[in-house]
Amino acid sequence: MRDPHLQEQIRAQGMEPVFLGPKAMHAAMDNEIGRYRALAHRAKIVVD
Repeated sequence: MRDPHLQEQIRAQGMEPVFLGPKAMHAAMDNEIGRYRALAHRAKIVVD
């Protein structure tokens, strides 16, 4: 995320690059997994 070229590419897609660090990134990923797991459960989506 500190690479200016990468930041430019991310901004070109309408996003803002943010460096979280390993612990914060892990926590953010765990949060997203939990959210999508609950959504899939409510929608009765299963993996075959």
